[in-house]
Amino acid sequence: MLLKYDFPEVYFIEFIDDDDIGGINDCRMLIVDLTEDSIYLSVRKNRTSQSFLNILVDSIQKVEPFIQSKGNYFKKDNPAIELSFEQVTDGDKVQKTIRFYVKKNL
Repeated sequence: MLLKYDFPEVYFIEFIDDDDIGGINDCRMLIVDLTEDSIYLSVRKNRTSQSFLNILVDSIQKVEPFIQSKGNYFKKDNPAIELSFEQVTDGDKVQKTIRFYVKKNL
């Protein structure tokens, strides 16, 4: 393994902004896999479902926390993450930015 951590790591998430990636709002898990064989983030509906979206770590331009300005204000205590990456669609590279909560309680 590349790091001392046990991968893959699983995080329960809820989307705030999906950047028009159809169907991603139904996904509730972010799986971080940083092993020698696979270095990516996987967005899934649940643990046993197939990956809805795989984001290669090399394609990520920005990962940062942000202050929530829309959506459910009752969840403002949950960490909110903004993730910008390049997605290849029909041979074209498209810039995408998604925002989601990382849930504290499972």
